[in-house]
Amino acid sequence: MQVRLVREVTGRTIRCEKGILHHHFICDRCGDVEDTEWYNVPKPASGSQGKRIIRESELIFRGLARSVLLGMVPVDGA
Repeated sequence: MQVRLVREVTGRTIRCEKGILHHHFICDRCGDVEDTEWYNVPKPASGSQGKRIIRESELIFRGLARSVLLGMVPVDGA
């Protein structure tokens, strides 16, 4: 499987398996990055972004990871 760098977020590298469509969930508390299922993200209507040309769209979910909610990850200051 080939892996390519997509971007770095809060000091963590998000990697994407080539050819597998998915989005990402990033935990606000612990910084973990998880793959999530793919949702088609529509591009804005032509001309709605002025003179910009949109090459791609992405969807990143942010919130609290299950492990944080279950108390499996220490909270800052604990």
